[in-house]
Amino acid sequence: MKTQYYENLKKLALLLIGVLFFSLNSAVLADDEEEGVQKIPDKLKYYKEKYEIQFDSDFQTVFDACKKFIENNLSCQILNSKVRDQDDGTHRGIVRSELCIFSQNESEIFKTIQKYALDAPFIRGGVWTSGRMQYTFIVTEIGDNKINLELRGEMSGFENHVSFKAYFFKSNGLLEQEAFDAITELVNNPSKSE
Repeated sequence: MKTQYYENLKKLALLLIGVLFFSLNSAVLADDEEEGVQKIPDKLKYYKEKYEIQFDSDFQTVFDACKKFIENNLSCQILNSKVRDQDDGTHRGIVRSELCIFSQNESEIFKTIQKYALDAPFIRGGVWTSGRMQYTFIVTEIGDNKINLELRGEMSGFENHVSFKAYFFKSNGLLEQEAFDAITELVNNPSKSE
């Protein structure tokens, strides 16, 4: 008899805990709904799994704009640049930059890396000597005066006190967005870039 009583008491206690848990969760969810749209953290504002944009322009204009962006806007060198004709008569080109340094010889290099990185590694006592990004633009002709531009960026930094090595990490998308804004301007106003 006592065993049955304790079993029923256990079940009742679990039931009360479950009801309490669900009522608290629903109250939290109701608060979230009252606020409306969830606020996106600044660090994730521009983050995407894939960075791409489409242009209503000819292939050569977009391809040249990518090269001018690397050379003029970033003051960086082009590592390689090639165009290939596809089987269907369209073009596909790749423009890859050297490692473009966005922060060097500054006292606040790690803060600059944190500004552009999604999850920059923290190294206790680390001294960062540079923050850099390599840009790879893939320009694909997808139709008559329809161009798809994909940007693949590889971000890294060099720590020179504790580990003496380069670390690679994901970008938060801010540099990619700045690149797309500049290239859009170059495509829309090609005379400005000369």
